[in-house]
Formats: sequence, structure tokens, C-alpha cells
Amino acid sequence: MKNRKVNSVIPGRLRILRNSKKMQQADIAKILDVSTTCYAQYERGERDLPLDVAGKLCKLYGCDISVIMTLPIISEVIVPNNLIINAQEVINNAHITGDWQIDSETFKKIDDAMAPIFKAREEAFNISDIPTDILKDITPITIKTVRLNNDVEQLINTYLRLNREALNKGPIEQK
Repeated sequence: MKNRKVNSVIPGRLRILRNSKKMQQADIAKILDVSTTCYAQYERGERDLPLDVAGKLCKLYGCDISVIMTLPIISEVIVPNNLIINAQEVINNAHITGDWQIDSETFKKIDDAMAPIFKAREEAFNISDIPTDILKDITPITIKTVRLNNDVEQLINTYLRLNREALNKGPIEQK
């Protein structure tokens, strides 16, 4: 079983839950009636977590099985087409001149057009719907994934490119 990794979300959540109870791996292993090595392998993702063991952990932590077994929460950002089209038109008509006054007026128009898109994106990143027990520890696992459609991603990238151009006082080659 060396070098074998299972779903990386489960081990991260096992560690978060254990740490939230301020318990050691040996404490959990004893409750589960497995060796400390076995439990450590669950936490490192080197051993699959059996459903019956997951059930025991849910009882211990007072949580639903989905807290342990599910993948990160995924949010889809749906931006109405009229907002995308409006922002695209404003950005397509924007020209960075290097003149601060003209450019600031241009960016005001772009910012106004992009505001509802950024608001939708920000709302998707909201993690208030995730149980606070999971959020107590900062860990390297992904808690929430936000997906944007290609048009919105392109708009944001173009917006950022225009900002860089303005800061550099000249056009940046598009890649």
C-alpha cells in the first residue's frame, strides 16, 4: 500500500475533526478499535476509510457522514448574459491612453460594468454555509470550489490585463 493515496479530502477532514476535539491519533484509534498506525494511515490517505469506521467517527464528532465523505462544496457562478455582454462591450471599447484623467473615467465605466459580476463571484465564495467546526483549523485542503463560465473568466482576465496596462502606462501583449 505504500505511495497509494485515496481521496485527499477525507484525510484532511479527519485531521480537522480530530483537532477540533483536541484529541491525538492514538485516542481516536482506541475508540475505533484499530491500531494507531491504521488510523494514521486513514489520516494520511494511505488507507481507504471503511464506511463502518466513518459511521463511528460521525457518532464521535456528532456530524453527518457527508462532512467526512464528500468532496469539496462546489459553487457554480451563473451570471446573466446581459451583464456579460454589457461588460464585454464596455471593455472592448476601453482604450488605455496613459492620461490619468481619461483612464480613470474609462476604469470607472469598466468597474461599474464589472461590479455585478464580481458581486456574484464573491457571493459564491461565501463559506457561511459550511459548518464552523470544519473551519476552525486552517488546512491545505480545498473547502469550496467556485466555477465560472469561460466568458466570465475571460472578462475577469481582460479586466486584470487592462489594470496592468494602466499601471504600466502602456499596452501589454495579450497571451
